[in-house]
Amino acid sequence: MTALPEVVETIPASALVVDLRNFTSHLNAFAGVERNWDGFCHFLRNFYALCLDAAVVALPPCDRAMPPIYLSSGGDGMLMVFTHRERHAIDAFLTAIVLHARLCGACDRRNASLHDPGLPATGFGIGLESGIVTRLRAKARNEVGHPLVDTYIGGCINVAARVQDVTKSLHRARTLIAAEANDHLCRQVMNSGYGELMAQADEADDKHRMVLHDRMTELNRSLCLQFIHVHRLRGVPHPLPLFRLSESSIQVANPRFEALIQRLTRGDRGHHDEILEAVR
Repeated sequence: MTALPEVVETIPASALVVDLRNFTSHLNAFAGVERNWDGFCHFLRNFYALCLDAAVVALPPCDRAMPPIYLSSGGDGMLMVFTHRERHAIDAFLTAIVLHARLCGACDRRNASLHDPGLPATGFGIGLESGIVTRLRAKARNEVGHPLVDTYIGGCINVAARVQDVTKSLHRARTLIAAEANDHLCRQVMNSGYGELMAQADEADDKHRMVLHDRMTELNRSLCLQFIHVHRLRGVPHPLPLFRLSESSIQVANPRFEALIQRLTRGDRGHHDEILEAVR
């Protein structure tokens, strides 16, 4: 029976990919041991729930009944595609912030509960990028309802996955933001284009270049990000600048972080307080 494909829409979006570290080692160690296996499955279920909760709390309350998000799990990972036409990068970034904070605690508790020194620690990596995605659906010919394939493809999804993979080799860089997402955030939150500043710096003389670099550093600090240079990613034709979420900055007691959340939540005090409570 031939499947019927359907291209539903091509839209701007932001993709967030999150992956658990050392999942396979723990899977193999606990398979067949009932008590440990139950604990492993409980942790994995909790991981999925944390991803869902982070995505929901990141959205403005008015969007939660019909959330503009596509979610797909893959064992030790999750793909989230944020599809609000105007706010997708902000939704994805807020989700990354909340999820980073919550997963730090969940992984620490998981590792503290283990008593096998031979097992590697559980961790996580998050990658985020913005771009264009296409929704694809397919179902069996002449069939009504299920089975149905419903998914998204796009370059930004590939980049988010590659960026997430980079976190494996960098210290204290568990959440990385790629160039297009960073530029969206700078424009929407700080009213300044980061990519444009980088292009100007490449052409500027030494004195003007320093001024432009200072402005870029200011934007990074305001977003609680740090520039970690340009990276070549597998399957991506051009090197990309990457930015890591600063773990020392995303603290509720940090006025710069609270100011960022206020900008991201567009002055909605209730949503602002909800985000801060979620990352405590």
